[in-house]
Amino acid sequence: LSASVESDTRPIRADAARIHQVLSNLVMNAFKYTPDGGTVEVRAANGPDGVTFSVSDSGPGIPDEAVPHLFTRFGVAEAVPNPRRIASRGLGLSICREIVEAHGGAILAKNRRGRGCTFLFTIPYQPEAA
Repeated sequence: LSASVESDTRPIRADAARIHQVLSNLVMNAFKYTPDGGTVEVRAANGPDGVTFSVSDSGPGIPDEAVPHLFTRFGVAEAVPNPRRIASRGLGLSICREIVEAHGGAILAKNRRGRGCTFLFTIPYQPEAA
């Protein structure tokens, strides 16, 4: 596991517990699907509209037919190879989407079939005082 935060990351307005929930879910998923000896990287950096958080893994990636269903309830629970055999109900990513969107942000996945996946979400910057 490696983590990095851009040193001059701008402030965001967010519920820290809910953002922690999103990051925890994404990191746990990354570990669940990454085989022994693989890597999980967590990053936070300024983006054009807000702070962008990313969680990347070196797992098998996601089957192409499952990608459109990633953020739907029960969408992919059994479709992705799970080398650690950790049970999944298929709710985590849909909950992540709901939390991120409630903060005015967006979440997406970049699949690298056979080389892992990166989940990115952006939380808008805190509005500047007038």
